[in-house]
Amino acid sequence: MPSDNSIQLLDTSVIRQLRSSLVITSITQCIKELIQNALDAKATNIDIFVDIEKFSLQVNDDGIGIQNLNRIGQRHVTSKCHTLSDIKQLKTFGYRGEALAAIVNVSLTQIITRHHLSSETLEGFWRDGKMVGEVSVSRHTKKTRSGTNVVVRDLFYKFPVRRRQITSSSSSYQQVVIFESLKRLITTFAISFPHVSFSLVDNARGMKLLTLKKTSSTLQTFKQILSQDVTRHFETLSIQQNDLKTKGYFSPKSYPNKSHQYIYLNNYLVPTSSDLYKCVSDLFSASQFAVVKEKERITACSSSGKGRFIQKYPIYIIKCWCDIWSSYDISVHLEMLNEFRDYQNIKTEITKITNQFLDQVGLAREKVDVEPKNKRAKVDKTTSRKETVNPYVAHSTVSSHSHVSEIVQGEKQQQQPEYLTWWDPNKQTLFYIDPITGNSFLSPSQLPQPPPPPSSNISCHSSSSRHSTIDRSHLKTSTQSKIELDLLFKNDTPWPSRSHFLETSYKLSKQDLQNAAILDQVDKKFIALQLNDPKILIMIDQHAADERIKLEEMISTGIQSTTLLEPSITVELESSTEYRTLKNDRRILNSLKKWGIQIQLAQNDTTTTRVATLSQSRFFDTSEESPHFCKKSRIFVTHIPQLITERCVGNHSILKSIILDHMYWAMEQTDEFAVMNTCPRGILEILKSRACRGAIMFNDELTVEQCSDIVKRLSMCTFPFQCAHGR
Repeated sequence: MPSDNSIQLLDTSVIRQLRSSLVITSITQCIKELIQNALDAKATNIDIFVDIEKFSLQVNDDGIGIQNLNRIGQRHVTSKCHTLSDIKQLKTFGYRGEALAAIVNVSLTQIITRHHLSSETLEGFWRDGKMVGEVSVSRHTKKTRSGTNVVVRDLFYKFPVRRRQITSSSSSYQQVVIFESLKRLITTFAISFPHVSFSLVDNARGMKLLTLKKTSSTLQTFKQILSQDVTRHFETLSIQQNDLKTKGYFSPKSYPNKSHQYIYLNNYLVPTSSDLYKCVSDLFSASQFAVVKEKERITACSSSGKGRFIQKYPIYIIKCWCDIWSSYDISVHLEMLNEFRDYQNIKTEITKITNQFLDQVGLAREKVDVEPKNKRAKVDKTTSRKETVNPYVAHSTVSSHSHVSEIVQGEKQQQQPEYLTWWDPNKQTLFYIDPITGNSFLSPSQLPQPPPPPSSNISCHSSSSRHSTIDRSHLKTSTQSKIELDLLFKNDTPWPSRSHFLETSYKLSKQDLQNAAILDQVDKKFIALQLNDPKILIMIDQHAADERIKLEEMISTGIQSTTLLEPSITVELESSTEYRTLKNDRRILNSLKKWGIQIQLAQNDTTTTRVATLSQSRFFDTSEESPHFCKKSRIFVTHIPQLITERCVGNHSILKSIILDHMYWAMEQTDEFAVMNTCPRGILEILKSRACRGAIMFNDELTVEQCSDIVKRLSMCTFPFQCAHGR
């Protein structure tokens, strides 16, 4: 090693090792590269075998085979690209000559192949990036037709830290995550290449985890992945703009997570982090799709006993093709697609085909602004922006005096006021706001009455006083008290203030709450306190504060107290797939147990195994949802948190929803810490409801001592400045 600090060329072996560690980062990445090679070789059958504990895998295909096998393992050696002009016309996944070179450098690799122009089956061995011996005729394997078997053993033998990450006992859940990622990977290829059959086998257990047969169309392949109840209602649409052709498959049904949303560009799957997915999601969220699903949820949570907490997401496949795109163009820009030269055209076409589907099935909503053009949250087109939202206090001003008398409490109103709509840019949620009560709603289904034509123009601004400055001398009087319009909503982005208004920026801390001077209760709604440095007056919502305190107390202590169920509650799952997920992914059961829900799986798996065998039989083209072969799998809940016992014992469907919602959420997580330490959303919703009902209400009188106690307990909360509902 040189003793000076001069710039030196890295050793060839170091360069090779560093480069390989960047190209092949995981077992899933290794298999992805081998599948892409098989597809480039025009394979119609691809079989994958994996043994995670031994770090071995094998990918078999029936493609055209490999010619010049002795050149495998060398960087930048490829059969797909030879000149610069070839790059502009590439239609294959591979062209750099990197993948196999990287694999043979981090493993012991054996390749058995028969080229379609040859009658011999050849094999070769590689280790440390170099061929061991010479290419020879295989003595043990004789292929009857063209194809290639790539056998990888001792993967990552140069990277012990990476191996320990996968095999250590504390990260045993990684094996489940790897197999789930492999199934997801294979599914994405099968959807893009329906004429190819795929299978995945866990070699350690001798178990076939996934089988997808070749079909004549994308939709037929997708029917093997989801139940017939979902795929039966798919709509297929196509549009074309110049050279760009777009085809979409949409379902009016929904799914508990986003795992069945796919966007492809020339058979390349677009990463889910792309804005294209957000574009589609925004269109669905702003349509009647979101309203219908919200109505279903509200109806399900009613007295019918069908309580559900599971969120609903759209299911779709969108494929874009353009002959002038090369594989080089797409692969280079895939992670930063917004820099792709045709990105805006792609986004426009995807928007068109999505809106076309929503129109076709009657889910389109008229004149909905999905996303404000600027960063400010749009409240109303006629909203005045001449005034400001003061950091301390705000009130509402009615700009149309002719309608002020209509908001007098107790008077009969000839015309209902307009409901304001407000798009929250942080939560990506559309709120409906009652201008009289200030109550906000998530969907029209929750509104007391449907919104009528506009009757007044309301603007929110700030002032140094909490009382309105409107001259009321000319207004109609009433013997009944008038409703004082308080702060209706808070704009996340304050409007520009006038020069004579005081502006300041200060971040509150728990220490500020502990050191603040408690003044008194205000209007039986708020607790007033004052900071000494700087001099700031703070108003705390007494209900929201007590609600937050009670919620965190229940989560930290009350959730640990469980109720033994005798007899246990039987929960029927929707499919055997859900049962196998709970059985194989121990993270889910362990996480539920930590939060008080203990589940016992069925002692006898004979029924489940028989059903799975029949549903996958080559003699029957029958989904596992078929009533002829499938009986619902069951689990047995033996313990639940005491705080949710009343709700769940009286309504078993709520308990089922809590379990399934958490299961689907956990399936998407790769961080074990997050899975184990995140309270199931269904439990949290019940606790929020209990905290809300048991908290101090408006108009409850409080002494200064009681106010002080609330502020002290609030300062010890984990999230003292966030209400229990997340606002």
